[in-house]
Amino acid sequence: MENQSHKSVSDLSVTEFLNCFSVPVVVGSAVSAFFWSTYFQTSLPLIFYWLLPSTVWLIYTIDHILDGRRLGSDASSLRHRIHFIYRKELQFTCLILILLNTILSVTSLPTSILLTGGSLALLISVYFVFVHRKSRENSVQRKIPSKEIFIAIGACIGMLVLPGIPATAEWSIGNVLLILSFFGINFGNILIFSFFDHDDDLKDGFSTAGSIGVEKLEQLIQQVLISTFLLITFWTFVVNSPRKLPVIMTLMLMLNMLGLIMIKKEEFKDHGRYRLWGDMIYLAPGLIWFLLRNTDLF
Repeated sequence: MENQSHKSVSDLSVTEFLNCFSVPVVVGSAVSAFFWSTYFQTSLPLIFYWLLPSTVWLIYTIDHILDGRRLGSDASSLRHRIHFIYRKELQFTCLILILLNTILSVTSLPTSILLTGGSLALLISVYFVFVHRKSRENSVQRKIPSKEIFIAIGACIGMLVLPGIPATAEWSIGNVLLILSFFGINFGNILIFSFFDHDDDLKDGFSTAGSIGVEKLEQLIQQVLISTFLLITFWTFVVNSPRKLPVIMTLMLMLNMLGLIMIKKEEFKDHGRYRLWGDMIYLAPGLIWFLLRNTDLF
């Protein structure tokens, strides 16, 4: 459970700051996009590496602001309290960033990426309307992890599909299995956050664990991680590519990190370590690329 004391930004520890403002996943989104672009051998404009992470930050920040405004300064979660306290500054920053990114996207991105990115923006808009409306109506009663599914789909499109255009447009069996594998990792990661956050989320009225039960949520996480492992295995046998090894190493490193968090629950639950390391998995593609960058695998 997160620290319950009232804090300002200056009072936050390094881990709390990184978790509150989603820094690892913001940086990791750009790192992951670069890795998948390298795998698909597509060329992304440099501006993409600004647009993707800044948009990820926008999504997380707006989500936390909306939750924070609903819950107020008494929110159980530290990140929601921080976003409530600094909501005016963050809202202004978000507005400026939305205007800037819209202009940059329209003027700088290729049409194929712009169209897919626009579809993703529409999905995100649906997410904010649907999920936060349900939150106001008492989302504890939701029977499926809709919020987690929305986020996992968005992350998969932003980090893997967009960098793969036009390669992913072929919709080969291998590419579909790869997308499903990466979706499974994203989905499992977000479910793990819900598992560890269940006490705070239950108090605040939007707990996945509260709707399906903590034990069932843990079982669902196990099923998602096992299914993802099987998808990666199938992909390994289906795809014939000299760049297959880095992908296997990356996906398995990400998957095993999530498995380790669940196996060592007691060690990861304190001080938000589960969230820090869960978001750090998106840096794994960069680590694999760095280790293998001078080989003929890229």
